[in-house]
Parts: sequence; structure tokens; C-alpha cells
Amino acid sequence: MILKKLKSIYSREKQRHLILCGCPRSGTTMLYQMIRSSSLEQVFAPASEMRAGKTKKCSAPFIATKRPLDLFNVDTIAQDLHKRDLWFLANFRDPRDLISSKHKSVPTQHFQGADYQFFISGRTKAFCYPGVAPCFEELTALRETSDKRILFTSYEQTVRDPEQLRSILKFATGFPLERPFADFHSASVPKKLSVALNGIRPVEVLAKPAWTQPERLKRAYQQIQLFPEIEAYAQNWGYPSFDSVLDQYNLKVPQLEEQRGTIVAFHTDDPLYRKEAERFVRSAAKLGLKIDLKVVPPKGDWVANCAMKPQIIADARQRLSGPLLYIDVDAVIHADPWPYLSQYDGDMAANILPDGELNSASLYISDTQAARALLNTWVERQKENPREWDQKTLQQIIENEEQMTQTTFRFQRLPHNMCHIFDKDYPHTYGPILIEQLQASRANPSKWGGKAEQKSRSRQKRLAQLEHPD
Repeated sequence: MILKKLKSIYSREKQRHLILCGCPRSGTTMLYQMIRSSSLEQVFAPASEMRAGKTKKCSAPFIATKRPLDLFNVDTIAQDLHKRDLWFLANFRDPRDLISSKHKSVPTQHFQGADYQFFISGRTKAFCYPGVAPCFEELTALRETSDKRILFTSYEQTVRDPEQLRSILKFATGFPLERPFADFHSASVPKKLSVALNGIRPVEVLAKPAWTQPERLKRAYQQIQLFPEIEAYAQNWGYPSFDSVLDQYNLKVPQLEEQRGTIVAFHTDDPLYRKEAERFVRSAAKLGLKIDLKVVPPKGDWVANCAMKPQIIADARQRLSGPLLYIDVDAVIHADPWPYLSQYDGDMAANILPDGELNSASLYISDTQAARALLNTWVERQKENPREWDQKTLQQIIENEEQMTQTTFRFQRLPHNMCHIFDKDYPHTYGPILIEQLQASRANPSKWGGKAEQKSRSRQKRLAQLEHPD
């Protein structure tokens, strides 16, 4: 029996591999579970998301994998797995639905925007992976130029007629898809896939687009104002225009209020940081931004100086009304941050790096009692740990809060565009860099040790570029 099975495997000229990719939250997990449940006994289909390239040693005659962001690696995958009969199944959905949807893994804000989506690994939740616009940009490029075997499928088509899709896939790819796609929810769903599905349920055809619900409509409109390319992609991929949908369902254009607040900063009264503050203030003045700048005596070393940050921000929050944006003074502001920040409705927001580290160089602080209480907690925690880096104490507070069943404040994630370290490699960048961090601490050899000279040279080069852009 074993020999017969092995013979059937190796007698095929090529293995067949179906690679599901495309826009996250566009139904890739649902479609993957449809394929798994339709051919469970004959197809190797991992019980969790997996890069296509990780199956290189798999000897099964039929392989199916699902990872939305394999969309950006089509050429590499095709090269690495060239001995297989490859089919890419690129999934998409109305981009207005994608930018307005939420997922229970991130209850405090939308899972993705036009620019970024969440990367989640363990306790790390970082708003840093490619969002809706770069996904559609890649889909469009593949549709126009690729010579690979790519089938483009929409969530709406899958939901409307899953059996038609099953027939097309079976005919085109030769996969043994025998059981009805519509029954996918009644089959056993692995735990990791059920989380991605945001709940196990049968497909549902809605009477009108989900993004036309009041709160989702406001979010979609807000995103389109910030990123007009979203509307262009929607129409380019066959969806009706925003205005025509509103006319069809007799809906009004949502009212948006742009929140404009105060930028808070401080610096120690010494030659290095006075010069940093001058550059910082000039950049803000060019944009007409309101600044609350405090000058304080230095406390002896870099860690002690940083430890003053929680108290200075807490004091500013008590004095000033409206939203605040704290920015480390060794930065340059390239563009007005308030239109982008108008999306945020939590109590505080900061950038979390893909490695899980919080960057406190830019902090959005709302005008709420919960924000004030959070700042007071940060002040007290910093006093208890005076030699701890300020952003470490803040990160501990936030991580502890997010593990609780009932939370006392809403923390949200900013993209690195709000605190972009000038020479750091980020996994993905979309849109303009709004605030660039220039890392004045690189002038402090004791902080960087053996890397001090290299770090200092890199910073000086960037400063020269800013002062003489031509």
C-alpha cells in the first residue's frame, strides 16, 4: 500500500501547487478553508498560514498554501518552486470594505488602512505591513505584466457563487475539489484558521456593501480623503464609485472634523540640544504648527534626561486643551501630521516596531480623562524606576493593560512615518515621512560604545543632506 502511494506521487511529471495570496481580510482564509474541506484527504494544506516557499521539501502531489502577502513574492516563489505546476490565486475585495473592517485581534482600531496593516506575532502588534493601497498596486502590476499563472478572484464573487468558483478552479488547476465550497464552515476548522476567519459562519450575501454602515462609511470616506488612490483602485477593479453607491442607497457624505492640536516638545539647556531645537522649531514654523516647547536644565546623563519626558507631557496635558502630539526635539517635521492624526480616536497612540519595541519619540495624546490617568501612571512608574528608559516603562504599562479583560484606556498604533528613524530599515514604507527622528544621542559615545563613530558619521551625513538638499 505504501509503495503504491509513493509510486503515484513520483509518477507525476510535476506537483501541483495552488498559492492563495492577495489582500488581507479579503476572504483568503475562507477560500483556503473551502479548498481544504473540498479535498481534505488528497491535498497537503497546512493548518495555518504558511509561506509557499516553506513547502519546498513537500512531496505531496497536490499542495495548497495560504499567505496573503505572498502577493509581493510571486516572482521569487515562481523561481524557487519552478519544478512545480504553480497556480497563484490572488484574492481581492472592495477596498472600501477592507479599510473599514475591524478584527477582534485588534479591538482598539481598524486592522488595516490604505497605507499599513497590522503585523501580529505573540504579544507584538505593529502597524507596519503593507496596507490596502500597496496590495492593489501589486495586484494591478501583476494583472498588467505578469506571465505567471494567476487567477484573480474577488470576495464578492466567491460569496455569490462558490460552486462556480470551485468548478473553475477544478478545471483550470486539476485540483481534486469534490465537496461543495459552501459547506466549508461545517468541516473541521483548525484553531489558527478560525482566528483569521474572525469567526466560523456560512457565507452571507449582503443586501448592500458592508462599508455603507454608518461608522464604516465615515472611516471609508476619511481614508479616501487621505488616500484618493483607494477610490481609483475600487473603480479600476470593477466596483461602483463612492458617489454612485451613496446615491443608490440614498446616503449622505459623512461630516469629518479635522482635529488640530498642539505639538509638545522639550530639550535640555545645552549647546547640542539648543541646536536641535532650532532646527525642530524652524520645520514646525514652515508648516504653521502650534508648538509648546519647554527648556529644562540637564540632569547629568542621557537616561536621566529622557526620564523627564513623562512628567513634562503630563504637565502639558493638564495645561492645554485639544489633542497633543509629543515629538522628541531632535527631529524634523516634513509635513503637517494633523490630517493623518484625525483618524485616531483612542487615548494614546505610539509606534510599535516589528520587534515589539515601543518608540516614544512621537506620542499622540487625546484630551480625555483616560489619557490623563495613563500619563499619571507613567509618571509614577518612571519615578519608581528612574534608571529605566522612559519608553520601556510606558511599554510595560501598555502591555499589561492589553492583557486585561477590561481595559481602562485605548491604546492605538502609529505608523513609523510619524517617527521615522532616519537610517533604520523598515519592512515597508508607504506615503510620505511626516516626522523624521535624527537621533542626537548618537553624539554621545557612552550610549553607543564601539558603534559610536559609525553612528555619528551616519547622522552627520543626514544632517548635511537636510541643510543642503540640492
